[in-house]
Amino acid sequence: MTITTRSITLCLIALIGVFLAPRRAASQPIGLDENTAGTTYILAFPDTTANKVDSRFPNNKVTEGFSLFLYSAVGPNKVRITTGGGGISIVTLSAGKFLSYAVKTSSIVTVSNAVQYNTVRLEAEKPIIVYCFFAVKQSCEAWTPIPVELWGTEYNVAAAPGAFVQDVGIAGETAVPLYPKPAPAEFMIIAAYDSTHVDIDDHGRPLTDDPGKSQRRITLSANQCYQFQSYVDSSLYAKTEPDISGVRVTADKPIGLISGNSRTARTVAENGLGGSVYKNMLMEWIPSADQLGTEFVYMPSWDSHRPGINSPTERTGEHVRIYGGLDTMTQGYYLQHGSSRHMPFSVARDTMNEVFFDDAQATYFKTQSPAMAMMNSVAIVKFNGSTPCFQGLPCLSYSAWAPYMVELTPREQWPTFAPYYAPVAPSNMQHYINVVCDTNDQKNIYTEQGTPFLFTRKIAGTSLIWGSQGVAPGQDHYLQGRNGARFAGFVYGTYTGGEEYRPGHTKKKGDDGSILGGNNDSAAALHPCEYEEYSALSYGYPLAPERRLLRAPDSLKIDTVMECGTFHVSISSINANPVGLRSVVLDSATAVNVRLAGIDPVTIADILGRSKVKIDVTPIDIGRDAHGMLTIRDRTGKVWSVPYNYRAERLDIDSAQIRFGKVTVDQPESVTITCINPIFQDITVTAATFTTGLPGFSVVATTPALPAVLKPGSVLTVRVAIDPKILQKSYGDILHLKLDCRDITISVSATATQPMILVNDLDFGTMSAGGPVKSMTLSICNTADGVLKLLKQDTTGGPEILSWGDPSFTVSVAAIDSLQGKRLNLGECVRLTVSFNPRAAGSYATTARAWTNSRINKDTSYWRAVVVNGPSGVEDGAVAGHAGYLLEGIVPNPTGGKGEITYRLGASGSVNVTIHNAAGEQVALLADGPQSAGEHRLTWDASALPSGLYYCRIRSGGWSAARAIVVAR
Repeated sequence: MTITTRSITLCLIALIGVFLAPRRAASQPIGLDENTAGTTYILAFPDTTANKVDSRFPNNKVTEGFSLFLYSAVGPNKVRITTGGGGISIVTLSAGKFLSYAVKTSSIVTVSNAVQYNTVRLEAEKPIIVYCFFAVKQSCEAWTPIPVELWGTEYNVAAAPGAFVQDVGIAGETAVPLYPKPAPAEFMIIAAYDSTHVDIDDHGRPLTDDPGKSQRRITLSANQCYQFQSYVDSSLYAKTEPDISGVRVTADKPIGLISGNSRTARTVAENGLGGSVYKNMLMEWIPSADQLGTEFVYMPSWDSHRPGINSPTERTGEHVRIYGGLDTMTQGYYLQHGSSRHMPFSVARDTMNEVFFDDAQATYFKTQSPAMAMMNSVAIVKFNGSTPCFQGLPCLSYSAWAPYMVELTPREQWPTFAPYYAPVAPSNMQHYINVVCDTNDQKNIYTEQGTPFLFTRKIAGTSLIWGSQGVAPGQDHYLQGRNGARFAGFVYGTYTGGEEYRPGHTKKKGDDGSILGGNNDSAAALHPCEYEEYSALSYGYPLAPERRLLRAPDSLKIDTVMECGTFHVSISSINANPVGLRSVVLDSATAVNVRLAGIDPVTIADILGRSKVKIDVTPIDIGRDAHGMLTIRDRTGKVWSVPYNYRAERLDIDSAQIRFGKVTVDQPESVTITCINPIFQDITVTAATFTTGLPGFSVVATTPALPAVLKPGSVLTVRVAIDPKILQKSYGDILHLKLDCRDITISVSATATQPMILVNDLDFGTMSAGGPVKSMTLSICNTADGVLKLLKQDTTGGPEILSWGDPSFTVSVAAIDSLQGKRLNLGECVRLTVSFNPRAAGSYATTARAWTNSRINKDTSYWRAVVVNGPSGVEDGAVAGHAGYLLEGIVPNPTGGKGEITYRLGASGSVNVTIHNAAGEQVALLADGPQSAGEHRLTWDASALPSGLYYCRIRSGGWSAARAIVVAR
């Protein structure tokens, strides 16, 4: 057994994989960056706050739904989608295409402060990018989930203060009652692994109205989630609400975090009527603390509502929130709009700093240490005017536009490729994309149509430039940075809402007694007031960025041991405060007959974040060569490559199975197996054994003797024997040729049988001395299910296959020799001609033996002849008035079909020849009538008779004789 060991420190072999890396053909879809995509996603849809509306005016303009926009660079790419209820769907993605998948189960997590199961798990064969889209009648949002492979263990919550919406009550005569309903901020934790312990540090921020209701430490299992919502203080209604931004969430295993607000407007210049139609969910998926950056670009929403275009529907501005990272205090600045002037700020750990921009200009943020940045737009309300109605009372109308929230991707995480997609519903929604890049890269950012993206607005004080354009919904879009160009951006959309108020009235009598508005005499015909609202909707999501850990990469010590094809790999970080591993995979382009097996941890996916890992690389089929490149990545994206090569031990064998077939009980047989070493290395064969070791098969000998080292091209012969002891038993076993690292197996089988020999007797009858030589046929037959083998007993002059004592009977030596090695199956016979020469009068008799592998039944034949002086026929039956006869043997005997019966008459006379069974019943009539003197032959047909003993009887005058016949099938 050969064991090799090596140790790799730091990244000394990181370049090995360069020479084996596959090259993408120009016609192939653009590949996904390993830091932007993943194969596993666990998703959840946070709660939104709905308000009651007048049942007379339901909102039928928006179709509610939860969609996943799935993108794959290669196809077909199968994705398994499992919902919390256990439903499973399999979808197939095409290369370079989006698939919009509607999540049909109830996906909103409506319960807070309790473990929930209604997550959606995606498992793709190859990496994908996912965008989530949430649309109900009163809320809309989108976000870019992070794959499980890129999750972290420490997060800051990004949100905004909670707010209120208004439930609509039952309309009265002159007013519609409105009841305030809390719309809290919220965040949700999602687990990918069992026994995930999560700690919440709220820094005194109230997460519920009762601090005892909100757990500060929770334990989750894989695919579970836990939602927290902020406390909304009704006593502070219309005043500042508590802000949970900056709440710190830490875990002992990687988790996902999504946060924002269930429904808010942030700020609004005009309050409108009910105060609900312009409030929207603000939500974003949060990067972990070690994925944060230091450079951010704010780009304003570039639609028809941006400030400065002299429109009555302009926004008052937009917010940017900078969240503190891991440092106690983060210092930073942003550029004053239109200049390079630094506007400094500081952010304490677990807090945030908010900047409000009231003009539509992009700007640049810079922090000294990693931070997180989010922007949100604000609500817009436009008073459309009043129209006299109901006896001159005014009917009021408002239009509204809702805010959205989106992450500002740190420049350190800008991608070189990003697909994007806009939803087709609601159908009247307007969609846009904002993109920023370095000025030097603006000609290298291309759209899916192969044309450069149009950048038109430089950012003062920087080398950055940005642009915006509309997005066609329901189509596949992407941006590609060529020549290493990087960019960032986000997709957003707005949908107009509105509300109307129509006052009620009571019909009254005029001064002259008439009914105002009709001839009804009722003085109290009430028409209640009416209030109708249709919520504005909005969404925003960042183009899928990289999610690398922005820290120094690990230094790895990689120990390997090759043991019989199994490549034991131990990986450990040797630097202080390691970032941990992200993945250990086999490069699909180089992997042949190879697979990974987790040792510690057992599940390969659980290596995320680990600094010590043990895995095995093994061949799928140990009998075939295997090779591949093991690729190791830490969470910064650094790559190590370790080659794996396995040369399989094998032997070329002349047969993969040995079938002895039918073998006679107690008569051993053997075969020889020839094995050749076909590979260019020595092979050690240590033993040749059988699996069961039970009586039956055995290894008689090997050449050379074992253990033996076979040089390339050398031959090993193995002689295997079977010695059956039990009749009708089927013997089976596996012969193992044991090599250093594997067994080569050969199946061996045999069936124990016992053949039965049957040899007929020969009666030459009475012959005249000096008469002609008479010949008869001797049959040697097998009457049982086995193989009857005719064997010459001694090749040095001993007994032949057939032996007898009286030389008066003769058989051709050549005929006997021709039987050597003959094998007779059931019902088969061989025949020899036996001759007798009647030279002198006398009685002649001898017993002949047929030498075979069986003595059961009858292996001897009695030969008889009588020689007389004078005519044999008359003297044989010398009775006055009767004719003599001689009935010879029946050939073949036994017979399964046609046989021949010969008899000789000494004188003419009446002859009757019949066949009878063992019970004496006649079964055939062969002759009956006068016949002349001399020899006669009749045909005997037993093809229709069952096996058994029969006899032939001849009658002539007063004489009769019989000969036995065996019918065998």
